[in-house]
Amino acid sequence: MLTLLWLSFVGAAWAGPIDRFGAGPGTVASGGLGSLADDALAQFTLPTWSAGRGNTLSVAVRAGASTGAVRLSERLPSHDIPEAALTADVASGWTRGWRALPTGRLRPRGAAGAPAVSPQALIGATWALGDAWSLGVAAALPLEGLQAQRAYFVDEREQAFSNQLHWRHAAEDQQRLETVTVVTWSPTDWLALAAGGWVGQRVRSNADVYISSLEDTAPAPTNVSTAVETVWTPTVGLRLRGPAGLRVRLAWQGQRDTGIVSTSRVRIRGLDDAGTPPRADVTTLSLGQVPMRLATEVTWHGPVALAAGATWHRTSALTTPHHEAVSGGLNDVVALRLGARAAVGEAWVVRGGLAWLPTGVPEQTGRTNVVDNDMATVSAGLDWQRAGAFGQLRFSLAARVSRLVPRTHTKRPDARDPVFDEWPDATDPKSGAPLAASQGLQTNNPGFPGFESEAWVGAVTLGVTLTR
Repeated sequence: MLTLLWLSFVGAAWAGPIDRFGAGPGTVASGGLGSLADDALAQFTLPTWSAGRGNTLSVAVRAGASTGAVRLSERLPSHDIPEAALTADVASGWTRGWRALPTGRLRPRGAAGAPAVSPQALIGATWALGDAWSLGVAAALPLEGLQAQRAYFVDEREQAFSNQLHWRHAAEDQQRLETVTVVTWSPTDWLALAAGGWVGQRVRSNADVYISSLEDTAPAPTNVSTAVETVWTPTVGLRLRGPAGLRVRLAWQGQRDTGIVSTSRVRIRGLDDAGTPPRADVTTLSLGQVPMRLATEVTWHGPVALAAGATWHRTSALTTPHHEAVSGGLNDVVALRLGARAAVGEAWVVRGGLAWLPTGVPEQTGRTNVVDNDMATVSAGLDWQRAGAFGQLRFSLAARVSRLVPRTHTKRPDARDPVFDEWPDATDPKSGAPLAASQGLQTNNPGFPGFESEAWVGAVTLGVTLTR
């Protein structure tokens, strides 16, 4: 437990699976509603979960699979950029300040399959600190590597790299350490307040490169320094207990953002001024973005516990992985959830839930190719519990199936930031005659003239909780 507490203060794309579905089996099986959960991993969703819970320890693992694809629309050969672009003169100047790349020299245009589901280990605990206070910590640990983050461009610049489209929710957003620590105060039976924070990482790297000659093919001497910084994001919560088994819970979390800030300095002997510091090129990558969110859950605890919830996500404040605005902007969204929990005898508990998570990405009619879909989720779970010498032991199983609703994007010339002509009208460098191949629209934008995406994603979470 001391290790967990340490991780919560010094440990480590848009919302990852924890933010979309919850972490523990109780939350996942209830449509993402932490108020119906009985495991300490619900703290990822509800900061006030530990109020009145006593001492608990929860451990779980999650794994899953997916199927689906991003399919590119058929592209006419007339939009390709020919080899002549390497030598031709351009009458009107190069658009966007760069020379077009011949289409035939690029990697094959393509797109990703279904978004991957990376396995995770999850652990959470709460401690009662007297009658009114409690402390809770929770962590999600990737099992395929401590952390993986990948940058890519969402417009025509990606042609120089993978030349592919990428899911906004890829495997990388599940391969990072997630930790949260929360302190809860319950001054009365009807009120509970919580405050804490998520902890992430931001990497800063500095590379100094010395090139003795432009003709020298030997590896350039390089010095690299790297620092891992802690990024803390606050979270607060409120729980009100009403009459007849009614509960109202509120939770707020600030925007989370992890990534890399890279600074490179290149000195070329004989080509830079003596005594002048080399120019620093700074690249800022935002690779683990989660929007600010405000959530509310209303629960009725009767013979069957019923809950409904809504979560506002400030998606409009997010950026591309290269910390740039998305062409056409992004929209704030509200996710809706329903859940139920019922006891069957003394040993069994069944759960079920529904969730609708709309995307904040508008139709990609311009340069950017952000692949993101509305998501409908159905979930169910089963608990078996018994009292033992060390406390109440609960074994839980949860499963969810999510449908990423099919979606089609078509590039349009009237978009706010339309796909542009990368090879404008050009002339033959020897004769000066206009080149017919340069007429019209030539572009290597990977998403042109359009694309569609859809997928099915399923996951299973198995956990055990001890309560004393």
